[in-house]
Amino acid sequence: MIEPTGVDGHPTHKSSSVKDCIASFNGRLEIFLLPPYSPDLNPIERLWNHTIPKGTL
Repeated sequence: MIEPTGVDGHPTHKSSSVKDCIASFNGRLEIFLLPPYSPDLNPIERLWNHTIPKGTL
């Protein structure tokens, strides 16, 4: 079974330890790149803007 995993291109996702971890899955882990952080494209982000600052989470 292949496990799909998304990463957003953060520098830590490109570190040698992460690459070693991915390699240890021997092809059972599929990595796909997510777009850069885009709150306008993610409706839940608008909700967090209203709940977290007011402490209603």
